[in-house]
Amino acid sequence: MNTRISAALLVVMALSASGNVLAGEKEDKAELARLEQAWIDAGNRNDKTAIGRILAPTFVNTSVKGERRERAAVLQAPPLPPGANQRLRDMAITITGDTAVVTGVNVFTPQPGAMPIDVAYTDVYVRDGRSWKAVASQETIRTPRAP
Repeated sequence: MNTRISAALLVVMALSASGNVLAGEKEDKAELARLEQAWIDAGNRNDKTAIGRILAPTFVNTSVKGERRERAAVLQAPPLPPGANQRLRDMAITITGDTAVVTGVNVFTPQPGAMPIDVAYTDVYVRDGRSWKAVASQETIRTPRAP
C-alpha cells in the first residue's frame, strides 16, 4: 500500500513539474516575442539605448550582405531612411534549456508606398540570469514574390 501511495505521489509531482515547465516556457516565449517587437520598434525610432539593452556584450550579426558585425557596429549603424518602417510576421520561437532561437520575417518598407522587402531572420538568445539577451542574428533577403 505504501508503495502505491509513493508511486502515485511521484506521478503527481512529475505531472505538476512538467506543467510548471510548460507554464515557464509559455512565459519565456511571450517575453522573447516582446523582446523581438521591442527590438524592431527601437530600430524604427533609432533608439540605440533600447537596442543595447537587448543585445548581449558578445552579440554578433551576419547582415543581409553576409558581413559580420559586432555589437558596437550594430549600435553605430545609421538610422532607417525617413518614412521607412519594419514589422514582424511569421515568428516562431524554440527554447532548449537556456537558449532560444527565434525565426521569422521582418517586412521592411524603405519608404511610404514602396514595395516591402521580406527579410527572413534568425535571432539566438541566451538566458542571462532571469532575462534573455540576444547573442547572434542573421538576415537573408527573400526573393520578391511574383505579383
